[in-house]
Amino acid sequence: MNSKQKTHEDVRAHVSHFATALFCLSAALMIGGVAWMVTPPSDSSVRNAVAAKSLHEVAESFLGSISGVVEPAMARTNKIAKDPEIIAAVRSGDRDRLTALADRQVVGNTEIDALALFDKSGEILAINHRFRSGEQISNERIDRVLKRDYSERPIIQDCLKNTASEGVLEFQTQCDITPALFDSSGLSVAYSVPIYDNDGVTQIGVASSRLRFDRLSRLIDNRKRVRNGPCIYFVTENGGFFDEGINSGKSVPPIDSQTLAGMAKPLLTNRVESTFAPYETNRGQRMYAAITPLRSIKTIADGGILVMLAADDKFVASAARQKQVIAGLVIVTVALLLAGIGGAVRSSTRLRTVNIDLVGARNAAQSADRAKSEFLANMSHEIRTPLTAILGFADTLAEKTIDDEGKDAVSTIRRNGTFLLELINDILDLSKVEAGKMEVESIEASPGHVVAEVASLMGVRADEYRVDLKFECVGPIPESIHTDPTRLRQVLINLVGNAIKFTEGGKVRLVMSHVENNGKSMLQFDVEDNGIGMSEATVDRLFKPFTQADSSTTRTFGGTGLGLTISKRFAEMLGGDLFVLSSKPGEGTTFRLLVETGPLDGVKMREGQVHLLAIEDPTSPAHQSDNASIEGVKLLVAEDGPDNQRLIQMFLKKAGATVKLVENGKLAVDAALSQAEAGIPYDAVLMDMQMPVMDGYEATKTLRRSGFDRPIIALTAHAMNEDRQKCLDAGCSDYVSKPIDRKVLVATIARQVKDALVSV
Repeated sequence: MNSKQKTHEDVRAHVSHFATALFCLSAALMIGGVAWMVTPPSDSSVRNAVAAKSLHEVAESFLGSISGVVEPAMARTNKIAKDPEIIAAVRSGDRDRLTALADRQVVGNTEIDALALFDKSGEILAINHRFRSGEQISNERIDRVLKRDYSERPIIQDCLKNTASEGVLEFQTQCDITPALFDSSGLSVAYSVPIYDNDGVTQIGVASSRLRFDRLSRLIDNRKRVRNGPCIYFVTENGGFFDEGINSGKSVPPIDSQTLAGMAKPLLTNRVESTFAPYETNRGQRMYAAITPLRSIKTIADGGILVMLAADDKFVASAARQKQVIAGLVIVTVALLLAGIGGAVRSSTRLRTVNIDLVGARNAAQSADRAKSEFLANMSHEIRTPLTAILGFADTLAEKTIDDEGKDAVSTIRRNGTFLLELINDILDLSKVEAGKMEVESIEASPGHVVAEVASLMGVRADEYRVDLKFECVGPIPESIHTDPTRLRQVLINLVGNAIKFTEGGKVRLVMSHVENNGKSMLQFDVEDNGIGMSEATVDRLFKPFTQADSSTTRTFGGTGLGLTISKRFAEMLGGDLFVLSSKPGEGTTFRLLVETGPLDGVKMREGQVHLLAIEDPTSPAHQSDNASIEGVKLLVAEDGPDNQRLIQMFLKKAGATVKLVENGKLAVDAALSQAEAGIPYDAVLMDMQMPVMDGYEATKTLRRSGFDRPIIALTAHAMNEDRQKCLDAGCSDYVSKPIDRKVLVATIARQVKDALVSV
């Protein structure tokens, strides 16, 4: 036996001894556990301890039930105090409006029974005129409430003095609102919250809700149904009983006032969390009492509540037996577990190590994914912002440049800037597709119109490469389908663009047809070229990210190899596929794109050339830009970049608009509100979303909160869909991404200004 084998034997021996020791220990524990279960407790100190713990456990459970009734009312009142309509009505002192709003908050609501609204002096402005059921409250009852002075009540004073910014709860023994409305006793629960003006600082009033105390009384009734359960009483912090039954003489407190006062005193000074005391009744019956405060909910001084539980020997004996059985079962269970723990230690340790590694790997992956998303968003912003100025001023130079050399230079700037923009878009699209965050829509669209747009866009590129480009239709084509026209156009542009790039001086043809594929209605697009072609090995790796035919392809033709990867993913998301139908080196390539059409019930089938199949979409930005006019429109532009300021101002002034420039969101808010107050508001605001001092998101929210209702158009270099949604959620009317297309910008402004005038 070598030393290694001997070591293993020694380990096995130690494990065997350890297992034997555990078995003996478990046997001893099992015997002790059984003995513990069958031996009843007789010592008074043990019974007192059992009674104290059991009563406190019941108290904690009951306090949780109370919180379940009170906390929804508190949450509802907090929401009411922040309601913009209520804030405006309190500020103006509009009592009729406040009454209507109070009714709306109470009727059909299960969380509060009444709502009172006060001004900043403590004078009551309004109260609900209807019950939760919708029934009208009598004028006599309402007058009874409105004619009283509440300004000196502690719960209102705490709010008015701004000492309770988060609200104050009071268990009222002498309420003067709830009894007047409901003909009930003076017991109720009140919660009051300060109402602040829109600046969040200036206090203008108080919202105070009420709960009828019978909601809490029902909790006691439910507890009384428990066999041998303790009796439950509400006790005020000044030592009195807070219970309708006791106060009306229907029941007698199970404890004398001296004992009760002694138990409540430590709670009033906050020295202890709860108190317990055994005592005897006049008939010599042994009882146990425990008092616990409702400290989980903030209440005003002398307006809090204590919960007292009183139980007899039957409850204690039952609780003790239950705890003994549970404790004995725990001991027996531990004994059984110890018997097999020796062999489980090693596996448990190994499993724990693996789990830690997996958790670490998952966290690292999630962190990397977040970092990548942040990097891509920042990269998009940092590159798109200067591209706006580069491409915009290139267009301006193109309009003014006369000689051929200058036109070539401007064309080079535009071509390279456009390539850089396409590269950014491809990287962002691939990142979203791989992260599962890319979404496609399904709307009614004309396939003929989409292909006609591709033909128009690709015609210029085909002329540059001396390519004979043709678009054909085979057989009848549906007039409309349900798909994502933007993604379909993007895929076709990529396929046709690649075919042109690799077929200089040759022929490219796009053939569209309607086919059935695996029982599904599909549109089929074949993009054929007689260019350089590909080998079988090249086709196999064609749809992998950043992959091209070989390294010489990038040097000769340019590109990143992302387009086909993204196009294939889009094709699959559109219910179809993208693949190479055929390809031979030196002879050319044919790509086939399949896209699901959706149901075609009632859709007309048309035949003809592409330009005849195109259905004009009057709502498209391109169509609007041809006819858009912003002559005489008054605009406020918030943009911090000097170059982009000049460019946007030039675009807008050429289109006939009057422009005011500011460099941050704070100045934009001041300028917009100042003009609005003067009665000469701006027709629209163009808001850059990334600015110093105050960004566009916060500026937009501030304007909307202040009642500014004119269009706010976001200008942002972030290109993700979620960025667009973030702008709309902030209150923007529309969204224009950078680099800014002059026609799209003008069309968007014209459309928004027109819509705003129509809605007025």
